[in-house]
Amino acid sequence: MIFFATKYFPCADRLLPIKPNARRLASFVMEQEIPTAIHMNRGNIYDPLLLALEMPEVDTVFLLSEGNPTEGRFVEQDRFIRHLQRENRFAKTRVEALFIGNAASARGYMRAIAEATGGRFYDIARLKGW
Repeated sequence: MIFFATKYFPCADRLLPIKPNARRLASFVMEQEIPTAIHMNRGNIYDPLLLALEMPEVDTVFLLSEGNPTEGRFVEQDRFIRHLQRENRFAKTRVEALFIGNAASARGYMRAIAEATGGRFYDIARLKGW
């Protein structure tokens, strides 16, 4: 589990089995807050996604976001996708993109991430009627 904004914070430096670490994972989620410092609440998606993709045990990543990146190494969609595919060419880790926003451009970005990795795109807001 990796919380991301301008900076990103992994719960651990390696993959954790859920059952024996459920309390640790829940605590990690409860401790995270939306950053309030100026310029610290932007969306750096590429770097934390790459961190997850580089873990050898990971075959699927669930990316939950309300938008497209506004911070990080790659922000522009075509470049982001090109580098993501290059980094993921051997592992072939799927990204299941869970979109919780409303912006059409962000929806398309999240869909592109899922499609580029063989994952699926879920528009949670539309599924739930938000």
